[in-house]
Amino acid sequence: MNVHEKQAWFVLAVFGVTIFLYGMLTAIIGFHPANSFVLFLMFLCFFVPLIGRSEKKQGKAITDERDREILKKACWAGFGVLWFVFLSCMMLLLAILGPDAIINVKGWAIMLLVGAAGGIVGLTQAITTIILYRRG
Repeated sequence: MNVHEKQAWFVLAVFGVTIFLYGMLTAIIGFHPANSFVLFLMFLCFFVPLIGRSEKKQGKAITDERDREILKKACWAGFGVLWFVFLSCMMLLLAILGPDAIINVKGWAIMLLVGAAGGIVGLTQAITTIILYRRG
């Protein structure tokens, strides 16, 4: 398995565990802004670059042209999905509330929206990377 594919599986595992724990906490105590502290587990994704460091230190080539092409396609897919979701949500709000609506948003909701945007990009990139490596 390639280093980038291992990193993508790690990201999927972190997202899966985080969403599972968030769902369990929400089911147990109900929706509360304090539940969002479970989402800090996603900061484990910052350790993704450490996967494959030992191979790099041993002097092995861990990337080639194909790997860079796959990572580029995964990046395009991640941000493409983010823009699709963002524009879809904006158009849905416009259709439901109308053009003259005023929306008040709490601070913790903005934090969750920014985190969700990062999650959409990271999750889409990981899934795209795995699919492209498996497809060959």
